[in-house]
Amino acid sequence: MTCTVAYQDSATSLGLCDRPVTMTQAATVKTDTCPCESGGTCYRPLDLLPFAYSLTCVITLPKVGETYLEGYFDQTFHDTTTTHENWHYEYTKALAEAVYGRLEKWSASYVGNCFHTAASALATGQADMVNARAKADEVYNANSRKDIDDYEHPGTGS
Repeated sequence: MTCTVAYQDSATSLGLCDRPVTMTQAATVKTDTCPCESGGTCYRPLDLLPFAYSLTCVITLPKVGETYLEGYFDQTFHDTTTTHENWHYEYTKALAEAVYGRLEKWSASYVGNCFHTAASALATGQADMVNARAKADEVYNANSRKDIDDYEHPGTGS
């Protein structure tokens, strides 16, 4: 999983951490042969290409020397906002690595069970990839705003 962060200043922002996670490569499966329990040849799904994801966070900070909503952006406000928005980025990065990084590793080593036909093996492998991605998206989406909704101000209890 690739994670990057960039900073930009704005005269009309109190601070924002835009942090999308993007799938940069969809997982694909192929089939390989395996021995059937009853003898002969069967087929199993294998990874051909694993999932790949990236997180690119753009942090917009208040521009020093500007006035916005009747407030003046000084260096201290800029610096404390940087600390705050970096905290959001670190939370998102840890969550993305825990969810999508794990999906990447799993898909890179994926080997399914043996089936009597290549079509059955391929269909099962593709379904496994779709289901794994859906579960990862569900877990990520359920937790991606927790830092905002539950912990907006770390250490203050509010």
